Amino acid sequence: MLRTLALPLLGLVASTAMATTPAQAAPAQAPAALANPTMTCQILPSGVPPRQSTCGTFRAASTYVVDNAVQNGPASGYTWIVPAGIRVVGGCRTDTPFCDLSVRSGLVDQDITTSVVIPGFGTLTANAVIPAVCGRFLC
Repeated sequence: MLRTLALPLLGLVASTAMATTPAQAAPAQAPAALANPTMTCQILPSGVPPRQSTCGTFRAASTYVVDNAVQNGPASGYTWIVPAGIRVVGGCRTDTPFCDLSVRSGLVDQDITTSVVIPGFGTLTANAVIPAVCGRFLC
């Protein structure tokens, strides 16, 4: 902003550019804060068209894919913790924000707990419930 000052006693006219002092400066915008990562989970029954679900299903199947994913996380640095005896079918590496597990159905409900450690953010956990299957139906 340019301001003209008249100095009548001296007969001078001076133009001064108003400098923005640090006290007057517009507040600097903080860099966008990193979003807090969240972990999502869905269960995909084999042989059934995929449907968005949470960590459970009402469909009987011989096998299920438990699809775990980290939203708003870093590009790498993941440490996945998968239950013993569960087969990994995708991801679950330090550079993948997802971890897909294959679980066979059985005669009792199964709780499948998957965790991921993300440096600087802590541990996220998802618990999938695989229902008991009796033949072609849920028990």
